[in-house]
Formats: sequence, structure tokens, C-alpha cells
Amino acid sequence: KLIQSYNNALLSQYVNPPTWRDNVKVLVYSKRKLIADLMQMMDALIDDAHLPYRKQKPIPLMGSPLADIISSVFKNDRWLWARCDTYSVVVMTMYALRAYKLDRGHYPENLNALLPEYLKKIPDDPFIGDAPVHYKLQGNEYLLWSIGPDGVDNGGVPIVNKDKTGRSRHSLLFPDSKGDVVAGINIP
Repeated sequence: KLIQSYNNALLSQYVNPPTWRDNVKVLVYSKRKLIADLMQMMDALIDDAHLPYRKQKPIPLMGSPLADIISSVFKNDRWLWARCDTYSVVVMTMYALRAYKLDRGHYPENLNALLPEYLKKIPDDPFIGDAPVHYKLQGNEYLLWSIGPDGVDNGGVPIVNKDKTGRSRHSLLFPDSKGDVVAGINIP
């Protein structure tokens, strides 16, 4: 079962299927070495946990077949965390903008107008961490965006999945997506 599980994990990630040598490595790999590798990997992840998504170092490969399979799970978790954090920050800012408009009849010229009554501080963009989310007033509407996983400010041009149709064309975001995460388009 262990070998089959290992093969399935490798096949789902790599083009080249595992060889019989790879299977033998799993069986003879020391449990102590595996635990040591996992602890080293976790220490590296903890060191980077406070950094924004684009500034985190790649998850180190440990050379242990099992530890490397486990590391792929953490890579996906980093992405999911950044995506969810971005959604939270953008939706919170949208609520503050809506409250401002309900009170004053219009949207503010800039996000600083939301301080301190609607927001304690302008939220940082989770993908870069040291700059706020972006906002542009456009007549009676606004454009609010995060730079997204590509780390490039595209001026509010949303991520588009060209191979999808309907709502999933804008709502499915991936680590390699190009464009910005735009409120009302990529985030309902």
C-alpha cells in the first residue's frame, strides 16, 4: 500500500513515473531521517510564514521521497492561504467603501478617506505585503484590486482563465494566474 500511495502521488505531480529504485528508496528510508527532514522543512516554513506570498522562499526539497511528497502539500497550502487572505482583505475594503458611500452618498477619492472611521488602517496586499491594496475612483464606481499571484501590478486588469467559460472564467485563480485580483470580477 505504501508503494502504491507513493506511486500515485508521484504520478499526479510528475511526467516521469517512479522507477523500481524509487520504490525501494521508500521502503529502506530511515524513519529518523524522515522525521529529521520533515523538521528541517517545517523550520524553513515557519521562518517564512510571516512573509507575504511573493516574498516566501521556495519550499526546500529534502531528498527523501516521502518528505518531498509532503512538501508539495505545503506549497499548495501557501497558495490557498494567500488567496483566502486576499479575498478577506478585498471584501473587508469593499464593505468599508460601501459604508462610506451609504453615509456620504459617494465613494471616496482615495482609501485614506476611510481612516479611522471605517478602517483602522488600509490593508496591505497579501501578495506583496508592504503596499496597500489598490484603489481608483472611476466616476460613481471604483476599481479595487490586489496585484495577484504574478506579483505584477497590471493596473486592475483582472485574471482571466481563457480556457474556462462563464463564471469560472474569472473566479478560478491559480498560482500561475496572470493579472490582478479585482473586486467584483475575481471576487464577487
